[in-house]
Amino acid sequence: MSIAKNIKQLRIQNGLSQDKLAELAQISLRTVQRIESNETEPRGYTLQQIAGALGTTPLLLGAAIQTEPIAADSQGKTFITILTLSALCFIIFPLLGIIIPFIFWMLKRGQIANIDKIAKRLLLAESIWCLLLGLLYTTLFSNVRLPSFHRIGRPEMILITACLLYLANIIFILVNAFKNNPKGPVIV
Repeated sequence: MSIAKNIKQLRIQNGLSQDKLAELAQISLRTVQRIESNETEPRGYTLQQIAGALGTTPLLLGAAIQTEPIAADSQGKTFITILTLSALCFIIFPLLGIIIPFIFWMLKRGQIANIDKIAKRLLLAESIWCLLLGLLYTTLFSNVRLPSFHRIGRPEMILITACLLYLANIIFILVNAFKNNPKGPVIV
């Protein structure tokens, strides 16, 4: 339940009209209307005045707030696994490894426990990976001299480095998918 609903419920229980509550709390009627219609949230002085008029404390008004439960069940773990594995889209096109997980994250943001932390870490890693890949391709098309190792030329070095970057990213994604769900990725 939101603080607006708590205030409205307490006001009705005390048999007060919005006008009478505004008068007792020494705030404007419009402020009470805005709070009860969830247009604004009371803070500081307004919250203290309303709590005083309703015969409670601001802490109790705030403590009665119940938010939508955050999923920590297997469905949440499954979605986190899918979110993590969706970064494998980078194989098709490197930026898809950022875009697809970002879309999944926005769909369930705040509804699943730890999704923000996991998604931010994943998006940061994918962004860094894309930057490294971009630097590698920039090196390929520029005149930067690369050292040669055991008669391996510039194109071969860049190809080997690109393959290692792709392999490292695949391993990172799979390790995170298993780490977030120790029983293994559960795909519905």
